[in-house]
Amino acid sequence: MGLRQSAAGLVFKSDSRWRCARPVSTILCVHQRRCQPANCSGHGDCVDGRCRCQDGWQGAACDSLVCQPQTCGRHRVCTADGCVCAAGWRGKHCRQECPSGYYGDGCRHTCVCFNGARCHHVSGRCTCPPGFHGNLCEQVCPPGLYGPYCAERCQCGDQCPCDPLTGSCSSVSGGRLTKGVYSSAAGRCLAKQMFALWRQQEEAYRDKPHLSERAWIMITITLASLLLIPLVVRLIGASWRRLIFSYSYRKVQRATSTEKHCLSECLIFTDITRGSERQM
Repeated sequence: MGLRQSAAGLVFKSDSRWRCARPVSTILCVHQRRCQPANCSGHGDCVDGRCRCQDGWQGAACDSLVCQPQTCGRHRVCTADGCVCAAGWRGKHCRQECPSGYYGDGCRHTCVCFNGARCHHVSGRCTCPPGFHGNLCEQVCPPGLYGPYCAERCQCGDQCPCDPLTGSCSSVSGGRLTKGVYSSAAGRCLAKQMFALWRQQEEAYRDKPHLSERAWIMITITLASLLLIPLVVRLIGASWRRLIFSYSYRKVQRATSTEKHCLSECLIFTDITRGSERQM
């Protein structure tokens, strides 16, 4: 009986059948079905080859939120918990900005800005008022600059710095510059302005008419006299009133016989006394 062997190792026998060259056993391998992707995008569990999504997620791979950005509307974002307010917004419909001094998610962050600056309700970035700069608006404009973001240049003479808020050149001598912003140029400018002010006051004083020493003495005497005369008049008047009202009066009653006798004797004694005084 002739045998033939194929390239695959099969043997052909005379009974017109192909047979294996050696005994073969068949093994059935059973594998658990896998999900794609295996971790279900991190938002679900793989069960029997299918992703079982967590709350808020959907899709075969649990890679899509249940809510959609277009359904949340303006100033809201779609999350696993549904539509929530975006950073910097609050309220039932997320239409109100964070209150002053707060910013960020849920308006939980506190702004840190100085010199009356306001912070952005979303990012917390400080918006400096005119005359200040820096991340926290903590610095005054350097000498020679003023205005919002210190972008304007002063137009003062003698290299004088201007008011960092308004750019006014006349405020330097008024002391509105904040301590610590003076430079050598600012010092020279201030010295020049003080000297010019002193010269103006000195010239104005010289232009005024002056009185001589004698004139000042006469003025002093006149003023003293005007003050003393009313005082003397008041003293004299008080003395006259005291002299006039120093006597007291008693009501005259009818004298008795004894009193009349005494009175006549007193009168006689008075006449004798007066007569003796005249003879002397």
